[in-house]
Amino acid sequence: MNTATSFVKLIEKRRAARLAEAEALGDLAAVVARGNSGVALRDGSASQDHAEPCYLSTKELAERIPYAEHTIRNMISSGELTEGKHYFKRRRRVMFSWPAMREWVEQQTRNETLEDSEMIPLVRNRRYGGT
Repeated sequence: MNTATSFVKLIEKRRAARLAEAEALGDLAAVVARGNSGVALRDGSASQDHAEPCYLSTKELAERIPYAEHTIRNMISSGELTEGKHYFKRRRRVMFSWPAMREWVEQQTRNETLEDSEMIPLVRNRRYGGT
């Protein structure tokens, strides 16, 4: 193969790579414009990477919410998380329902916000040296 032929093949490879990059950027722009959580594929379908319902292991859940794995296990044993709603056990494996856990986290946040807004501020008594 002579130098001219190999040069032409390299240019064709580079052109194909740029075309593939442009198509990928177009797909990404379409997803962002739609605001879709799934990734749009060339055939028009959406990938199922982030489709719901999604079941997570304890480790995967700990990566998504601000709790450690041992804390999540403690919440299961204390009854704060409900089997059949927040998590399921199959063959001794615990699988968490992401939609239910996301709702639980959001509910916890709403409850804490309501509690903070309903609290009466402490008033120190000036008689006893309070400021």
